[in-house]
Amino acid sequence: MARCAYVILSRTGELLPQYQEMVFSYAQPAFFGELAIMLWLLIRGTRPPAQTPRMSRRITTAFALALAASAAMPVSAQVTQQEHVHQMSHGVMPFDMSKTVHIFRMTEQGGVERVVTRIAGASDEIALIRQHLQHEAEQFQMGNYSDPAKLHGAQMPGLKELQQAASRIKVSYAALPDGAEITFATADLHLVTAVHRWFGAQLSEHGPDARPE
Repeated sequence: MARCAYVILSRTGELLPQYQEMVFSYAQPAFFGELAIMLWLLIRGTRPPAQTPRMSRRITTAFALALAASAAMPVSAQVTQQEHVHQMSHGVMPFDMSKTVHIFRMTEQGGVERVVTRIAGASDEIALIRQHLQHEAEQFQMGNYSDPAKLHGAQMPGLKELQQAASRIKVSYAALPDGAEITFATADLHLVTAVHRWFGAQLSEHGPDARPE
């Protein structure tokens, strides 16, 4: 299993680098499981011949518990972060996350972040989405990404590059029938990658509140 995880992680880094951190998070159970299996083999290999069946069962049980705990930690941590982002989003975004969805489309020039309502004709949510995204587009163009940093943390992948090179990224806002969108465009390949990494981090932490396009 760990071999497959290493291969998948490696290929993701080559072909879809923007998703590498998300894939790494979900591959953690396989990596921890590999360590647990190595520990179990070490214990089994050094067991004295006179060891009783009861002791053997205890070791096997301890191994199973350790394996289960190691496999559960990364996934639960990921879920906890998604829940945290969902619960704290109201402090950054005026609209209801449960009634809207973030859509991220990565392009050769950067990407498009779109927020739309889940229910057609929800005029109140649409107005809030447009108000917020127009404000955010203006702030992003000036290199101010403080709102995403409050929600996801200042160490978001790609965030530092976007803040420091704001003058080389064109950020534009557009209203949509069911929400609004922000377009990021740059001729700098390094910054295109930064946009993709930033999108990938948001996709991972927004969980069911977001999807790629």
